[in-house]
Amino acid sequence: VWRNLTAAWVIYSLAMAALNAYVAYFYTTEQWVNFKVWGYAFPLVFIVAQGIYIAKYLQPKDGEVG
Repeated sequence: VWRNLTAAWVIYSLAMAALNAYVAYFYTTEQWVNFKVWGYAFPLVFIVAQGIYIAKYLQPKDGEVG
């Protein structure tokens, strides 16, 4: 599980860095700033997806049902 999460974070970080570099290089500064402002949706979606992935591996505490 942890190896998969680590790999996902590495791939995600490299992809976002590449996308950011592409936008910074090929678009205007104003467009890049807009991308950075609205780009905060990407990590939120990634973190929620990660939470869904890891939730199936969580063990219930003693005495809890579920």
